[in-house]
Amino acid sequence: MNQVERTFPLQNLLYLNIGNDKPINHEERIIMGFMLDKIETKIEFFEAYDLTALEKQIDDQIENNKALLLDVHSISHHVTFHPVHNRMLYSAVVHFKAK
Repeated sequence: MNQVERTFPLQNLLYLNIGNDKPINHEERIIMGFMLDKIETKIEFFEAYDLTALEKQIDDQIENNKALLLDVHSISHHVTFHPVHNRMLYSAVVHFKAK
């Protein structure tokens, strides 16, 4: 019988070992392993039509990245005139690095 043609009751599907046709013994423990890699560096871009709004965005993200153990390494900013909106457009690039 081909593997595509087989059907299993739903309760048996939970105990089916992938890549193996025999059900898993109920006493066996399935251990899922995962690895966490530390983020060493991260670069984020921000833009806003108001300088205070841009500062708020950056401050909020600095607080979020503290949970990832990242500190601000450098900040670069730029101001340009947006002709469609007839306003100044503030942008910034923030480089975060591991503590």
